[in-house]
Parts: sequence; C-alpha cells; structure tokens
Amino acid sequence: MALWAYFVMPGGSVRTALILTPVMPGVLIFAVCYWLYLSCDEYIRLRTLQAATLTACAVALLCLVYFLLELAGLPKLSMMWVHVVGWSLFNAQMLRLVLQAR
Repeated sequence: MALWAYFVMPGGSVRTALILTPVMPGVLIFAVCYWLYLSCDEYIRLRTLQAATLTACAVALLCLVYFLLELAGLPKLSMMWVHVVGWSLFNAQMLRLVLQAR
C-alpha cells in the first residue's frame, strides 16, 4: 500500500499517512531494540552481536548454496523461508542466552 501510495496518489496528507503507516512501527521497533541493547550489560551485548553475526553468516551461506542449487535445477525458494530460518536461528541463540543468564 505504501508503494502504491508513493507512485499513484498525488502529494498530500493522505499519501504521507499511507507511506508512514508501515514505516513508523518498524522505526519504533528498531528504536526500542536499540534502547534495550544499550541497557544490557557488556556480556549480553557481546553475545547478542555474536548471535546476529552467526545468523547473518549462516543465512548468507545458505542463500549462496541454494542459489547454486537453483542453477542446477531446483525450484526457486521463497524469501519467506529464508526469513523463517534466519529468525529461528537467531531466536534459538537468544533463548539459550536468556536461559544461561538466569
């Protein structure tokens, strides 16, 4: 809807509202996560960054491998699966961190 409003609707307050509606919650979520990150101690910060780094590397490697498999004839993979795998890996690491910190 935001892309449609940007390209089709004439400029004005309705167009601005339609564009900002999906963007502002994402900005708010990012801000809250950053504030929570800053309020944690150094150990939790380090482990969070390690979890994010490991997840990013794993997702990049899986995407590269599946890209090569697509060239070999496998069907195209929906990006939703990449999203699910990435978040699941990150959440599993963070759950382990939370349980260890107790």
